[in-house]
Amino acid sequence: MKNIKTEELIKRILVCILGNVLLGVSVAITKQAAFGNDPFNGMNLAVSAVIGIPYVYYTWIFNLAMFALEFIFGRKYIFIGTFLNWFMVSGVASLVMSPVETLSAGLAASLPGRFVLLAVGLMVSALGLAIYQRADLGISPFDVVPFMICDRFPKLKFMWPRLALDGSAVLLIILCGGVVGIGTAACAFLTGPLVQLYYAIWDRCFPPKEPA
Repeated sequence: MKNIKTEELIKRILVCILGNVLLGVSVAITKQAAFGNDPFNGMNLAVSAVIGIPYVYYTWIFNLAMFALEFIFGRKYIFIGTFLNWFMVSGVASLVMSPVETLSAGLAASLPGRFVLLAVGLMVSALGLAIYQRADLGISPFDVVPFMICDRFPKLKFMWPRLALDGSAVLLIILCGGVVGIGTAACAFLTGPLVQLYYAIWDRCFPPKEPA
């Protein structure tokens, strides 16, 4: 990453920012569906409600604690995108939560409408994640945990520490009285395939440059 030219770095940063903005918007949309958010944001929404700290600030504090682990055990995964994701997703979600609630009030009032919100939230989330990851500017303090574990246990398949991480988050949601539902499951099982689909679309629209 140190060899990235300035022009290329600026483009990646802009792409990374767009991806994180979409991720933040998706949190607000999915929350209105009331079927449960993704494990990470669902956990932060539930814990912040219990301890009385606004979601955005609690998420920043939680990421700070996770970043300490990343700095010690996964320093190679830290770059600009790490900090953009750290602060932007919860910040954007907090800013748009009220407008999204107002705009989606009609849909949120009916069960079919809530399913529409869930579907839109999932698609926006996967798109944001795909764009953010395509920027290749580092890994967020939470998402890096499975990578660090696999670095220390090379024979361990990535899905196991990832499942353990998400499972721990879901357990915290339950203990804090948060919402765990089909939305949580949908985020867990559908995000991956949707991201792969967006990858294919992205690579078709922006094919990798051939080496000179």
